[in-house]
Amino acid sequence: MSFFTVGVFFGFTISIVSPPAASSALSAVALSQIAKPALKPVGFLSKPAVKKLVSTADGFVWGQGKPQFTVFIDPNCVFCHQFYQDAAPLVKSGKLSVRIVPVAILEQSSFVRAAEILSAGHPLTWYLRNEKRFVMPPVEQGGLSLKLPVSTAARSDLSHNNAIIRRLDQNHSATPTFVSPSGVVQVGLPAGEFSGLLIMMRSGGAQ
Repeated sequence: MSFFTVGVFFGFTISIVSPPAASSALSAVALSQIAKPALKPVGFLSKPAVKKLVSTADGFVWGQGKPQFTVFIDPNCVFCHQFYQDAAPLVKSGKLSVRIVPVAILEQSSFVRAAEILSAGHPLTWYLRNEKRFVMPPVEQGGLSLKLPVSTAARSDLSHNNAIIRRLDQNHSATPTFVSPSGVVQVGLPAGEFSGLLIMMRSGGAQ
């Protein structure tokens, strides 16, 4: 496993992790066999502190109306792609809107793809393109080409987003990470949990 540092924010060193190669080939059918991040509420910060911190993240809205919750996504994250697939029908029907915050925690290419999204004049367009062209395991990577222009401002904003997601989970990070309107932080999205997560996010959570 290798690391490279991309910046420091409020005393936190932001490192992108490049995980070891998968030991066996995985197909889209075998997605359920991948070790899933735990679905758990995180309570290291108060709800008001979480709301204030997350409000400073650089992101964009997917869907119509007021965002119901915020989700931090890595463009190479297969479980973030699962969230996209689960949420897309509700967004298309006008029943859901969500604030997307790109981060880069999985691969070196995650930083480039996330910065490409944030650099775009219409970041939602590039986020959707990344997900629609997502390459499933064993490759597991977003669909953007790594050749789009990336602005200095986007790199800075992305480093800021990376620092926020680490702060939310006591200097750790996992994607997707969800934040309810009331400031409840929920890490992970195991298969079959989207409906329950959606109810909690819409209600503001019970923490």
